[in-house]
Amino acid sequence: MSPAHAETFDRLVEAADEVVVLGHERADGQAYEDVNRVLLERADRLIAVWDGESSTARGGTATAVAEAHRAGLPVDVVWPEGAGRSGEHT
Repeated sequence: MSPAHAETFDRLVEAADEVVVLGHERADGQAYEDVNRVLLERADRLIAVWDGESSTARGGTATAVAEAHRAGLPVDVVWPEGAGRSGEHT
């Protein structure tokens, strides 16, 4: 996490009802895959903020949505009109 996001991260952790720590030293592909697995094991439904684009990134949103479908979880995909990736707002 970049230092620019530290304050927001701390605020979200403090507001959370529960925080699950998986113990990874870095937020790499394996960490994202593991967090998706734990999230889907605990979920009744997945609401994904996603543009529908596939990705080769390990543990990305596309992977989480595909895994949720395979597990039989209901999936709702939300992508607000005018939203973009990495500052690509239209």
